[in-house]
Amino acid sequence: IHLGVNDINRGQTGESTAQQLSAFIELLKQQLPNAQIIYVNICNNINYTHKHEQYLAHNQAIKTYIDGADNVTLVDFAKAQADNANLWANGGFIEGDTTHLTAEAYRTFADMVLSAINGLSAN
Repeated sequence: IHLGVNDINRGQTGESTAQQLSAFIELLKQQLPNAQIIYVNICNNINYTHKHEQYLAHNQAIKTYIDGADNVTLVDFAKAQADNANLWANGGFIEGDTTHLTAEAYRTFADMVLSAINGLSAN
């Protein structure tokens, strides 16, 4: 699951989107009690620098929820962005439309999700 960024960009707070996402995940867990849920958090968007604090608030709130939830795994894509800030700043991870990821960034995203899936199978 990767949700929330458009809601924040349209004016919701990071905390409210995290609350909605937590409620959504709880509904999924009720309907699919054995499901393993993976959530990829929100990374900063250069078109919405004024929303970065809300993205951070969302990520912190959802991490707190996930830390206490069973069968929910966090993929910290925001950390990958921070760890590779030079690539992000110089367009290495963002397409020319300044919104979508490049093929390299999508590979990183996919690798992180695959690693989380493999980690579930190891448990």
